[in-house]
Amino acid sequence: MSFLEICTVIAGALLGVASLVTIVRLQKGPLLLDRVIAVDVLVTAFSGALAVYMVSTKSVDHLTLLIVLSLVAWVSSLSFAIFLAARKEGQGS
Repeated sequence: MSFLEICTVIAGALLGVASLVTIVRLQKGPLLLDRVIAVDVLVTAFSGALAVYMVSTKSVDHLTLLIVLSLVAWVSSLSFAIFLAARKEGQGS
């Protein structure tokens, strides 16, 4: 087993644990903000798993998917932050 294979197995295991903990947070989180952050972390963990898969197979076939997924996650987080800021501003008046 090479060093790269060991690193990909460890990275995959850590991303799996992170995904499980995030799913628990997604189910429990009492606030909407907790759930949105959990979904963002879950998408990030999936992106990391996709990157680990691409490294382990030595291919860049899924690079476009990785870029699009990252952009969608970023835009959704930004939109939700703007929504929360507008909602908070509306409550202060």
